[in-house]
Amino acid sequence: MKIKQILRTEQWWGHILPPILLFFYLGLFQSHSINKNIYYHLFFLVFISIITGFAGYFINDLSDMEEDRKAGKKNMVARLPHWLKVAFLPIILILIFICYLIISAVISPLAAVIYCFIFGMNTLLFTLYSIPPVRLKETPFIAPVLDALYSGTLFYLLSYSMAIYGNLLPSHPIKEIPEILSTSGCVLLLLFIWGFLKGLRNFLSHLSDDRQHDERSGLKTLATTYGSKKIQFIANLLFPLEILCLTLLFLKQKELAMLPVFLCILFISLWIKNILNNASQKYIHLNDLHEVWLPMLVLLQFVYRYNSYFPLLLIHFLLFPYHLKKIYHVIDFIYFHTFFRLIGPIRKNKTTKEN
Repeated sequence: MKIKQILRTEQWWGHILPPILLFFYLGLFQSHSINKNIYYHLFFLVFISIITGFAGYFINDLSDMEEDRKAGKKNMVARLPHWLKVAFLPIILILIFICYLIISAVISPLAAVIYCFIFGMNTLLFTLYSIPPVRLKETPFIAPVLDALYSGTLFYLLSYSMAIYGNLLPSHPIKEIPEILSTSGCVLLLLFIWGFLKGLRNFLSHLSDDRQHDERSGLKTLATTYGSKKIQFIANLLFPLEILCLTLLFLKQKELAMLPVFLCILFISLWIKNILNNASQKYIHLNDLHEVWLPMLVLLQFVYRYNSYFPLLLIHFLLFPYHLKKIYHVIDFIYFHTFFRLIGPIRKNKTTKEN
């Protein structure tokens, strides 16, 4: 059995990590103190996200073994030896504790409190959602809310907070902290709403895809009750609200606003085109806005502003090399529809006349 089948990295690596880093990069713009510790914060966020993503899918598979068996759905965890299933959770807890001990040495006390609170809430919500005897995953109207919160929203708050408060030294004047909290409060609220809407849309799309499996396993969901097309249609209607939140979020960052807002307008245009074509179809490419383009764009602008942090750009492309491929395709598309369209016919006519 391949380890990547157990880790299921293809299902979360490119979907969970980029938006987490997006808001870390965004927070760096507003940070009152930037120093070399941001590399510790970056590696911490990546590590804790990987551990959480891996643990989440593992525990979900562990809890879903019976349902997957009834549905005839592959479950890689079911094939693992019993000792590994038992030892998994203690190993994860030890790794998380070691990670916290390392990062606590370089973050401010305020950031440590925020980290413990957000990570604790994320763990609690996931436990309520997935693990028996509560297992609210089987409650149709509560499951989407819990999934939307623990699957990314709280980690977006964590990543932004690490950038804003993580670099504050213990000696930082306490009287300035309320001011810092108040100036970032509106951004945190918009970020929370966006994360929740995005998580809700993706969860509804997932329910729509899994309707047949859920019916065979006897699991009652919104898709099995109301149908896949209706649920996917509702999911699609959430995207403009996400765009509105992102637009407002970036308009508050005057130095960043122009290009991100242009991207938001471009993607809402794509959404309109897709909806007019088929309102109940899933459009995965719309997620490229926050999974590919915005993280790259914000990071590029940050590196342009602070040249000494160019290594952040290298780290980003090492984590997500396929982002370079996306850039290539866009450049190729622009070239084909501009310069080539002009030069191509001229070259063709010139060749024809010479012959």
